[in-house]
Amino acid sequence: MKILLFFTLFTSLTLACPPVEKKIIETNIIEDSIPISPTYTQGLIYSDGMIYESSGIYGESKLLVIDPGRGTKKILNTLPDKIFAEGLTKLGENFYQFSWKEKIVFIYKNNNWNNPTELSFDGEAWGVTTHRNKLLLSNGSAQLLYLNPMSLEIEETIQVKQHTTPLESLNELEIVDGKIWANTWGSDKIYTIRADTGCVETQLDLSQLHKLATRHAQTAPDYDPWEHVLNGIAYDRQKREVYVTGKNWSKIFKLKLESIFSSKHDEFFMY
Repeated sequence: MKILLFFTLFTSLTLACPPVEKKIIETNIIEDSIPISPTYTQGLIYSDGMIYESSGIYGESKLLVIDPGRGTKKILNTLPDKIFAEGLTKLGENFYQFSWKEKIVFIYKNNNWNNPTELSFDGEAWGVTTHRNKLLLSNGSAQLLYLNPMSLEIEETIQVKQHTTPLESLNELEIVDGKIWANTWGSDKIYTIRADTGCVETQLDLSQLHKLATRHAQTAPDYDPWEHVLNGIAYDRQKREVYVTGKNWSKIFKLKLESIFSSKHDEFFMY
């Protein structure tokens, strides 16, 4: 019995992640605020000086490109009414746009926006990014899936935890300096995660940015906070700048990576 208890205690300790660092992202560290026309943002990436967006909702799902210098949006492709678009990423020269429950992935090759290749993925899809030359997918659980980019078969999984607690509702994803950045659906939080262990290292609170970007809608009688949640992360690797936005937000915020991690509002906590 003592051996069993010791083994159980040892296992629980070795499986625990370190305490999580908490940071509040204040408005004074915003590098730039880009005005945009609100759309139902489901995925965001930065590529070759432009921002690409996957916008959702049945009957309104699209692939768009945004000029970060002017905030203008251009529709690249309108998806069939039966599709609810979700995450977006780029691997090599191919853009991958996932659907929510329709089990279809749209692959845009060589900027052929109007005629994407369609592949089947047997599962629900939320956010997606690329890591280690594979697709990294979320599905609203605490688990992330590595997919083969050719076959879309699951090759590996990661369980994401805050200390000992699984981090559920993982949604939009981005790789920033080798770490996985993920938001959770319905919250103002972005989490930085170690890809090798699945341990959350930092929680970033973007509630101040959320208020700024949804001010245009908050006084409307039909305002629904669930239709205005944080849901977009993109990264410019060369300039080390992070772009963040959300569903029906009126702004995209640009943040310098060093400004985020030099914030004085630090706190460590355990779950």
